[in-house]
Amino acid sequence: ISIDIPTGLDADTGSLDSAAIYADTTLTLGHPKRGLFLFPGAAATGLLEVIGIGLPVKEAIETNWSVITAKLVSERLPYRAKDSNKGSFGRALLIAGSPNYIGASILASTAAMRTGAGLVTLATSESVYKLASTQLIEPTFLPLKETNDGTIALESAVEIQENAKSYNTMLIGSGLSQSPEITEFLSQILLSAQAPRIPKVLDADALNSLAKIPQWWERLKGPAVLTPHPGEIARLTGNTVAQIQLNRLESALQAAQLWKQIVVLKGAYTV
Repeated sequence: ISIDIPTGLDADTGSLDSAAIYADTTLTLGHPKRGLFLFPGAAATGLLEVIGIGLPVKEAIETNWSVITAKLVSERLPYRAKDSNKGSFGRALLIAGSPNYIGASILASTAAMRTGAGLVTLATSESVYKLASTQLIEPTFLPLKETNDGTIALESAVEIQENAKSYNTMLIGSGLSQSPEITEFLSQILLSAQAPRIPKVLDADALNSLAKIPQWWERLKGPAVLTPHPGEIARLTGNTVAQIQLNRLESALQAAQLWKQIVVLKGAYTV
């Protein structure tokens, strides 16, 4: 058992001395320390438990960082009235999937329903639609024209632009593939003058495609949440994965400030 932090762990950076203690349990005092959530230090922390020592919450420490807990999340979930129905909770349009990544479209659709969207529509190529629809019983579908390899065709961008007017939010990118035609398709629905302005979640191949477009953030239409893993944010920023992982907090913060959007840097201890 380590008290406050394991011996040899840097409480700010998570770096470890070569002789550091690897604790089974860390009883940290007052509030968690950043280094307990940053690797390699996080691996030495073991089970983390916060022990109160009487510090006032608002005056204990000056920091812009906070730990997401079940309590914090539950307090921010919107109230769901007893007389509500699916129309009360918004419409989400998901643009996802390709023949090699059918599961991505199924997982994304299931997650959108599970997290509370009232009506979910999966927009995907006709080939993916035929298979995904056998697994999904709640979402509706928008089958799109496809290329010879079964990915979404560029001409479908106009259909997305028109249909997006009926939705409150969009998820774009999960398992789309990285073909040149997909990159141009995404440019049309994200960066063009006709791009929908509704809030978007940009994931996976939407991010990989944006990484090929210089200064894309200056043309992005509407607010967005970008959800890169270390490899994707490395491509977007021109850094290496090692550089990103060396300081995950600052990497996510700098990206968010440059792009002026919300950034969710995935990985062990998502930032």
